Amino acid sequence: MAIDKPNKVLNTLRWIGFLPAAVLAAWLTWILMVMFWRFSIISLGIEAIDYLEKFYFMVGGHMAMGAIFAYVGMLIAPTHRRNVSYIVGGVGVVITVYTLIPDAYFQDWWAVTGSLLFGASVIAVVWAIDVAERST
Repeated sequence: MAIDKPNKVLNTLRWIGFLPAAVLAAWLTWILMVMFWRFSIISLGIEAIDYLEKFYFMVGGHMAMGAIFAYVGMLIAPTHRRNVSYIVGGVGVVITVYTLIPDAYFQDWWAVTGSLLFGASVIAVVWAIDVAERST
């Protein structure tokens, strides 16, 4: 009986922490993408203010953030991964709308693009999880 108690505690902690862990993983992904892009762009000799650099940075960074957010959120939950992916996807869409409104208001079109790409990648990963979970 003593073996079940740590599992219950661990499962409870996993249920409590799956959304904060997803947000933390997305944030760390952004930090790593910034470091990766800066070092790779500098080695290629492209200026940091170049349009192409900013485009790839926005596309890659925000899509990676959304994908990691959805995947880590689903991965940490102990059970019901398909349903959890729907919850994480809903939270991702709420985050997208929450960031999209001020971005559009201040007419920061790079940020609007990033918000939309974050939401699109969250939805794509949730769809992929749904397809994978249905086939098993």
